Amino acid sequence: MIGKPFIRLDSVDSSNNHAKDQFRQGKAVYGTAFFAVEQTQGRGQKDRTWVSEKGANILLTVIIDCRERDPLNAFLFNAQIALSCCDFFSNYAGDETCIKWPNDIYWRDRKAGGILIENSIRDGSWEVAFVGIGININQTHFQEHVVRPVSLKQITGKQHDPEQLAHELCSIINQRISSTAVQDEQKIMDEYSSKLFRQGERAVLRTSRWTNEVTILGVNRKGQLLVQHKDEEALDNNDVTWLL
Repeated sequence: MIGKPFIRLDSVDSSNNHAKDQFRQGKAVYGTAFFAVEQTQGRGQKDRTWVSEKGANILLTVIIDCRERDPLNAFLFNAQIALSCCDFFSNYAGDETCIKWPNDIYWRDRKAGGILIENSIRDGSWEVAFVGIGININQTHFQEHVVRPVSLKQITGKQHDPEQLAHELCSIINQRISSTAVQDEQKIMDEYSSKLFRQGERAVLRTSRWTNEVTILGVNRKGQLLVQHKDEEALDNNDVTWLL
């Protein structure tokens, strides 16, 4: 069960770092969720920092057993986690919630949250995933470098309890990933594509080879973004910057 146990941390450098340390020392088991009131060195994708107002947001890491999963299908797992967060946020913010590839949570064209998944794979076997999730809940003032942020409070006009919502999010993740084995892989990918930010629309992207306006077509099972440029192309996350 995801979120069993659920451990509240008043302050920590990074909930992902803490979860990894506790697991490797045998002090945390599969399913453990660490909820941080404050992170002093929060991390996002591509070594970016994740800055959050103390006590205002969901700062969560869950430890997920991946021993029966195929590392070659890692993006399907990523899609399930992203869909879980999208489900959770849309329960409060409505159906304008979407997933900006590969795993940011957006409301309209504004960023509401992000996911950082760190995997441990040994000798070709996938042992564990440390799933870090940051979702803006009550914060209304953000640092200047943060591009188009939004919080649940800004959308709904209501104050929420981040810790209580983190429990709810754990339940949604648990439901999603426990049913993965019996779900059709194509169904998962179709659902992910249906929630994709700017699906079928134009966007300006920069890669190591070009900067151009493209049409977002979808995502393949390797987790590559499919776009129509001169021809259809499949792009890797580490080679793409969204400009517009």
